[in-house]
Amino acid sequence: MSASPEELTKYVKTIRDAEILLGDGIKVPQKSEIATKKVVTKFVVAKHNIPKDTTLTMEMLSCKRGGYGGLKPKDINKAIGQVLSKDVSMDEAIHVGLFA
Repeated sequence: MSASPEELTKYVKTIRDAEILLGDGIKVPQKSEIATKKVVTKFVVAKHNIPKDTTLTMEMLSCKRGGYGGLKPKDINKAIGQVLSKDVSMDEAIHVGLFA
């Protein structure tokens, strides 16, 4: 294949443009997605006020959207049978730092 210097320059530019469009292959959330994630992610919370030294049961727990910092619903079994080291308010997120 033979090409003039101008054609070769245009060809190389087209290739470089294609490389930019393909990106680096690393997926990262956009700023707008991060804000949305905080609203839609569910966490384990207390269904009602639970006093210190209470052993947690499934009936005491619920999953709700919003906030952050608690156990994910898939990890709710990690809370069952745990004893609380402090009082927990209704709708407060349940996390491992609360366990005695």
